[in-house]
Amino acid sequence: MTYTEGVGSGNEEVNVYTFLNGNLVSIVFTASWGTYNYTHTYDDKNNPFRNIHQADMFALTGNLSTPNNVSTITQISGSDMGGNDEANTYTYNSEDYPVTSTEVFALGTIDEETTTTDYFYE
Repeated sequence: MTYTEGVGSGNEEVNVYTFLNGNLVSIVFTASWGTYNYTHTYDDKNNPFRNIHQADMFALTGNLSTPNNVSTITQISGSDMGGNDEANTYTYNSEDYPVTSTEVFALGTIDEETTTTDYFYE
């Protein structure tokens, strides 16, 4: 899928999204200031938004509803290499849905930040 924004503004950006089995596996951002390429890896467990009616609507808020959980996001090219890498770990319930996730942003940098999320299912 290709998305273009800022057409005619002088700040045009083209984003190319590649999906495999419903999971976003790569994003390439290209603009006048450079090109950035990211890869995503996934576990084989259920995303907490799986089986939610119209879960695709979450994409409108910038949250993709993929079948599986993101394990890593790695920047493989771009001028600020390494500052945008991310790693995620999960604990799961008996139905392979996450009950907690720990997300580390800016992996290996001075700006590294860790967030933990708890998931509840009723």
